[in-house]
Amino acid sequence: MARYFLVGCSKEKRFNRGNTAARAYRGHLFWLETTIIEWARLVAEQQNQPIPSWSIVSAKYGLLAPTDEIEDYDLHIKQLKKPFRLKWAHQVAKDLFRVTGGRHKQVILFMGAAYANLLEPELLNLGYTVERPLQGKSIGQQLQWCNRELNRLYALNFELGKKQITQLQNDLDLREELA
Repeated sequence: MARYFLVGCSKEKRFNRGNTAARAYRGHLFWLETTIIEWARLVAEQQNQPIPSWSIVSAKYGLLAPTDEIEDYDLHIKQLKKPFRLKWAHQVAKDLFRVTGGRHKQVILFMGAAYANLLEPELLNLGYTVERPLQGKSIGQQLQWCNRELNRLYALNFELGKKQITQLQNDLDLREELA
């Protein structure tokens, strides 16, 4: 089953003309989370598994593709009144279903509780399973978890790379023997 990552935006942003969402958000946790996703994609590719996709969740923009261009803003989900927050969560879940065509059934939420608590029930209602690896962790614990996960994925990627090199070497040796 292919996984789909939803990453919460960050308060810290840097805007240049034509900035994509993935480049605009500059928070350290955002950077660690998106790096984990890239490593997870590499590992999945090397293991011939479905490659996970991802999007960014923003209070202002809703569901964003990493390549979407955005303008500068300063809005947190808590600044919206409750009816608007609920409508926002419903729309983000609907947009995710539309984007994925319902193919990805496991969603991993990398975002603060204010966002995740709104989205999780909406995603569950659409038949998704939801994983929240950072739930209940302080910022320091979240950073530690991300660093451990990066180290794990890096080591796994390194081992898979060694196996691929060994297999390639064996294939070349076999070709030489047959030649």
